[in-house]
Amino acid sequence: MFGRIIHSAVAFMKEESVPTAVEYAVMLAMILLALVSAVSVGG
Repeated sequence: MFGRIIHSAVAFMKEESVPTAVEYAVMLAMILLALVSAVSVGG
């Protein structure tokens, strides 16, 4: 599931010639959310 999200995000970023800071912030937020949820589920 996370791989699909990351793949679509990477594909979106490749389409844009210059990714904005907002896009980087959204990607960082998604990565942090995935890490926090993985740690909380894993114990």
